[in-house]
Amino acid sequence: MALAVQAGLKMRDAALDEVVMTDVSPYSLGINVSMELADGTFSSGHFDPIVERNTPVPVSRVKRYFPIKDFQKKLELNVYQGEARLAKDNIHLGSLNITLPHSVRDDCGIDVRFTYDVNGLLQVEATVPEDAGNAYDGY
Repeated sequence: MALAVQAGLKMRDAALDEVVMTDVSPYSLGINVSMELADGTFSSGHFDPIVERNTPVPVSRVKRYFPIKDFQKKLELNVYQGEARLAKDNIHLGSLNITLPHSVRDDCGIDVRFTYDVNGLLQVEATVPEDAGNAYDGY
């Protein structure tokens, strides 16, 4: 279908004068997270999309995440692409190691930004906001 539309655009078909081709993210892009259950325990290995499939590109999205323990020193952020709800069923793209400030978990949010461009390049940045301390790691 897209090929037929592109051919019509190239031939300057009048019926396609108002058609605009838009690139989209072919897969959801996100990270592996742990979810807190009602009883206070955690269930790990869940996929949390930051950029959803079919989002027009270029796109830049940010979400804030929190460590699961007070005074946690490090956080490993694993990046995945796919549609499955469990991270292990998606494609692992890479990981970041973030040093956290000495703080209780609710005061130590990490902003994770995904920037996906029209060339298919994904940039992932993780920052700890100024009020929580200074730490940064990205790729």
